[in-house]
Amino acid sequence: MVFIVGVTIATLMGDNGILTKATEAKDEQADATIREAIALLWNEYQLEIKSSNNEGVKESTKIASTEITKIQGEETNYLATTATSFWEFLLTDKQVINADGIVNVEKLTGQILDRGNGTDGVTDVYKIERNEETNEYTLKYCVKAGEEENIWNVTETSTNQGGTETGNVNIRISKTPENELSGGVLLKVEEVQGLENIDLSSINVDELEENEKKELIKKTEIYINNNFYGENYQDFNDILEDFVDGNEQEFWNVIVGDIDSYLKYNINKIIESGAESLPTYTIINPDGEVSDEYRAYANDTYTFIVKEIDTNKIYQESVQVTNIDTNLEYYYVDEEGSCIYLLDKTSNSVDFQKAYIIYNGERIDITSCIEEDDEDFFVAIYSVTIILEDMGKVEYNSELSGTIQTFEFIKDGKSYFGDVVMNWEE
Repeated sequence: MVFIVGVTIATLMGDNGILTKATEAKDEQADATIREAIALLWNEYQLEIKSSNNEGVKESTKIASTEITKIQGEETNYLATTATSFWEFLLTDKQVINADGIVNVEKLTGQILDRGNGTDGVTDVYKIERNEETNEYTLKYCVKAGEEENIWNVTETSTNQGGTETGNVNIRISKTPENELSGGVLLKVEEVQGLENIDLSSINVDELEENEKKELIKKTEIYINNNFYGENYQDFNDILEDFVDGNEQEFWNVIVGDIDSYLKYNINKIIESGAESLPTYTIINPDGEVSDEYRAYANDTYTFIVKEIDTNKIYQESVQVTNIDTNLEYYYVDEEGSCIYLLDKTSNSVDFQKAYIIYNGERIDITSCIEEDDEDFFVAIYSVTIILEDMGKVEYNSELSGTIQTFEFIKDGKSYFGDVVMNWEE
């Protein structure tokens, strides 16, 4: 009999006991209730932001909801939020958190749950925390012993569709069908509204504070390395890792030295290339490359990311491609390192018969530059620039470094074109 009682107590109270399992189930249900309520508010926030920033949506919504608007006594779109961030939306518009992020469970859910209702001051509560650098929001359950359990998290980014403005940043992407030989669709970020481009001619280095000079150097370093040398630096931390193993002080002391001279040299180098402004952001294409272009060869959804250099805030824009004939064989021109390739739509190198560079409007045969390396056929940039120098087209063989040139490849009697950054310097 005693043995049986022992089993019964263990069955009720053990780690896998009935009462223990029941308590865990109630806790999980409470967590799910809070998580779902916050997720619903997140979706509502996204809807309101889109509505308040899109005049067409705003007007149609306003007309369709005249009676609701009258009841609420609002003269503007009843969906238009006054919040500029999800935090302010929860704090000000919905008033379901306090300034410390403590969740008012009863107001949020309309009921008192078995836990998370602030039964002991700021312990035994659900709390929302935000990372201001990454715009990430994390819902946590906090207990008296100081233990925390993550319940839900989301990152606030622009999730635009078709050019809809979100967070006052609008990313406009064009879709241009390629010629019938190359196939595919060229996707290009034509404009980023809401983020600054610095007028280079307006910069007076001598009037700037040291911290302003350093911020400009960061932007010019990213621009020069990516646009002139074909690198793929998404932010300044990438440069630090590559140049000085992440040691920023070493970068300023060893790489830069005289800040004024270094910044003036960078600005002049960019101006001499023909650029008039300096972006305060990088554009990352669907392949993770720093580029405002992407050639799509499959019907799919493609996302560009815009990343602010100062804050690392991220905005993104997605577009759909639906008109590609996937039964056709497509080829395109691309570059990697110091070589230019003709590739098929699966990114494999393919054989070709002729190669040309379209330089200053002239079609120049560079077939002699073709080299074969096992299965790869390619044109070396080094050889191209030397040929142009020998022909008197350039004065020295590094003159084309950082410029964009058009190449043409002939395969089976058909031409395939591609623009390539001349990633080479003497």
